[in-house]
Amino acid sequence: MMNASRIFRFALLGVLAALLAAMPSCYADAPNTLCSVVGYKILSSNSIAIQCGGVDTSGISGEDGKVFLGTDLASPPLPVKLTVTPYPFASRWLFVLLTPGSGTGDVLKAKTKYTIQFTLSRAGTGDKGATSIDRGSTSTQIDTSGSLTLEAALVGGPNNYRVTSNLAFQRPGPGTDKNGKNALESCTFIVQDYTAAFSTRHAKCKQAQVDISNDRPGLPDPFTVGTLQLLPEGTDLATQGIPYAITGLENVLGAPITLDPKARLGQEQAPATKDASSYYVNASFSAGRGSKPGWVVDAKAAPPIGSPFHGWQFSPTATANIGHNSVSGTTYTDTIDLGLTEARPLELSGALAEIYASGSFVYETDREFDRDNLTGVADLRYNFRQLYSPRAVEALRLFGERQKIAKSHEINLQPGDVSPPFLGHALDFHTGIEFGGAAVDTTVKATTGKATIVLPAYSIFRIVPQVHGLLELGRLSIDATGTPRYLAATENTVVQLPNNTLQLKTVQGWHGYGVVTPAFSLDPAGHFSVSATYKDGFAPPKFARINAVQLGILVKY
Repeated sequence: MMNASRIFRFALLGVLAALLAAMPSCYADAPNTLCSVVGYKILSSNSIAIQCGGVDTSGISGEDGKVFLGTDLASPPLPVKLTVTPYPFASRWLFVLLTPGSGTGDVLKAKTKYTIQFTLSRAGTGDKGATSIDRGSTSTQIDTSGSLTLEAALVGGPNNYRVTSNLAFQRPGPGTDKNGKNALESCTFIVQDYTAAFSTRHAKCKQAQVDISNDRPGLPDPFTVGTLQLLPEGTDLATQGIPYAITGLENVLGAPITLDPKARLGQEQAPATKDASSYYVNASFSAGRGSKPGWVVDAKAAPPIGSPFHGWQFSPTATANIGHNSVSGTTYTDTIDLGLTEARPLELSGALAEIYASGSFVYETDREFDRDNLTGVADLRYNFRQLYSPRAVEALRLFGERQKIAKSHEINLQPGDVSPPFLGHALDFHTGIEFGGAAVDTTVKATTGKATIVLPAYSIFRIVPQVHGLLELGRLSIDATGTPRYLAATENTVVQLPNNTLQLKTVQGWHGYGVVTPAFSLDPAGHFSVSATYKDGFAPPKFARINAVQLGILVKY
């Protein structure tokens, strides 16, 4: 029979799973066809590459298809023969050849919408060796308007851009370079600043694909179709220039490449700290002579649910600081927190610019799930006007100032168009409490050996002041947090001795914990960084001593 602790744990996890399941689903079931279309690339005026979701397209064929102009399927189809075959070297793609009824000419025209329907079949072998044929039909809409997405490239510097489209581009350059790769062709890249001033820059346009013909020979990799790298010449291109136009290039349907500045994607800055992030992962790995390799992961997931309710934003929250093995002593707090948080900022007009209030219901446990702490958490963060100025906050302030000027010139300015300043800093203070308790007795097992011990239930009341500091120098940041936690109620914990025996221990009074994390960003927005983390002190629920330095990769969104 299951003991009370296990029943309680399963019931609690079931409640948390139900809360998370109430969030909107991000995925939909695919229709039952041989190919559920998830994307397409227009290779030429008479050929298309169709991407099928999660299906190996080998052996699929089809000739029974129709092409309609627009989305009106009641109108007569165009006089086009449609042939479908597997893409030669892309297992999730189909090659669709469109042959006009006259035998020659172009089927697809620029800036036009089409609907394509086709029936597919694939021969197989039945249970008794007999040949069986699977059949299915599907349809998709094709848009040749040539809409483009322009985004900052992750590598190569903040002034490099990548353009993507569903239409292939005309191959730049007269041929290939000395390495056999596509040559670079000069193009014109026009940017605009927030005062409506235009700046014309020369750039190199590079794409990694081969010739595209109306026939099967020379097919490109479909993943590279419609991908263009813009490499501005010189070093005077302003990082805050708003991309406005690209001239001098055409797509495969003969239409010029144009940008709609209202549809561009801005380069948003990453959150400055772990507290400000919806998603945060800091992964470290270590190894030493005579020790097994170890890993430590400090992670957080707290996506907001819906819109704020009377100013309060609700978020399911999952945080963890766990690991496996250790080179020298304990290198992680072995903490997992699952819960629901509500928070809202309270803006003030004096020296205290903002109070950020938050409350949480948290299930506090460890990697072994042998702690069952139910806690309520209340926290107030105080942001003083002269002390709280991260780069992301300063960028928003600059955006507000320049947006007023941009609107007077009818310019659509976005936050990503404003680069943050080089220097950022923050010093904020917290006051908080954690209250609740371990509801039931639990059985703790040693990580090595067969030792077990009963951990009695206990009450929790902790006073949690905190000081947090941040210094940003361009891509370099140093984040530090000090938490002198005071345990007003006596709590129980279990320590594992070097000989792998277990010992019951009580903790009370002050138990501080500090973390310092220098990080260097690998991308201009600051989402990916290399980091070094120093930890020292005691953290719940185990309150084991942590004293370690770790190197790793930091990701935050």
